[in-house]
Amino acid sequence: MKPEKPTKNVTLNAKGQLVIPKWLREQYDWEPGTVLALRPLAAGVMLQKVSRKTGNIRDLYGILKYDGPAKTLQDMDDAITEEVKARRASGRY
Repeated sequence: MKPEKPTKNVTLNAKGQLVIPKWLREQYDWEPGTVLALRPLAAGVMLQKVSRKTGNIRDLYGILKYDGPAKTLQDMDDAITEEVKARRASGRY
């Protein structure tokens, strides 16, 4: 991903903390409380957002985007049934 702004130097304070510029936090959607992993690289260190997987189905909310009209459970069941029939007819299973 190409940065929207030029590289900026940050300074490590006496407590070992640094401030990530606002434009960069916004670009990567890093909000207060976001957990970041430090990944050592030959050329330096990479920051990477840590996903908080709890094993709960709610962790998956929003992964798939759909902009069309809302579908009922019956619509989804019908679509799945049709796809299974098509795959069986083609020999996929």
